[in-house]
Amino acid sequence: MKITLQLSDKVYQQLVASGNRIQGSLGLVSPMEGNFNAHTRHVSVDDRDMMHKMAHGHIRISSRRTSVRLWFDHDQELIDVPVAIEREGREASGFAYQVEMTNAI
Repeated sequence: MKITLQLSDKVYQQLVASGNRIQGSLGLVSPMEGNFNAHTRHVSVDDRDMMHKMAHGHIRISSRRTSVRLWFDHDQELIDVPVAIEREGREASGFAYQVEMTNAI
């Protein structure tokens, strides 16, 4: 099967310039023709972002915002989720305090 794909000029230029993949979704106009829509991702223009990885997530600190993400698979055994949240929350807090004290951001 051959599908004709339409890309916007901006997506095509980004693809050629970077040589990397571009994530998006494909919408079929007909069984043989489709449109590609690139996913918009937030990319920080502040190259001073600080990130610290933890066992189940990460904390990211920039000059504009601080975010903490944790995720747990429900099929994981031998993990007490509330205890892990508390432990990794303390770890994230310690990292944020360290960044604040060094005025890195």
